[in-house]
Amino acid sequence: MTSTDPVEHEKQRQMRLLRRVEWAFLAFFFLLALAAYASVQRVIVHGHSMEPTLHDGDGLTAWKLIPRDRLRVGDVVVFRESDGSELIKRIVFVQDAQGAAKPPELIQIPGGVRPWRMLFLDYNRAVATGRLPRPSRANTLYVMGDNTDNSEDSRVFGPIRPDQVVGEVYVKDLAPT
Repeated sequence: MTSTDPVEHEKQRQMRLLRRVEWAFLAFFFLLALAAYASVQRVIVHGHSMEPTLHDGDGLTAWKLIPRDRLRVGDVVVFRESDGSELIKRIVFVQDAQGAAKPPELIQIPGGVRPWRMLFLDYNRAVATGRLPRPSRANTLYVMGDNTDNSEDSRVFGPIRPDQVVGEVYVKDLAPT
């Protein structure tokens, strides 16, 4: 038997509306949590190549939804190598899309400033002798570990492409000193 009482009918209508609003909020927060989960990746530092900034075993969060054209010198990134492994390094030079940018004379890394030519001497020799392929002149990133004496980076394997970047490690304290 249905109630014809207008007050009771209005209460039921308001309850149905309240349930719909509750479900809408629940769905919104679920989608928000899902988006947050999809936009970050937890990474663990392996090795000593980023010391003194990052240490073996440090847990980091990499933001995956960064625009790849906004990567800048000094950014610490996680990138995927051709074998599928992931490395964490600092960007030290960005070759623009036209290939017109020149490497800097000096590279600022935690602990000091080092000359580009000295740091990339072996890499330049390997390219000149054909042991490493000549890099694309456009849209590449040169990455390097902060512990330059204990890092395999662009000096060994050459520059990386922006599409290899998995995410940017965003921690305010990671800027070079």
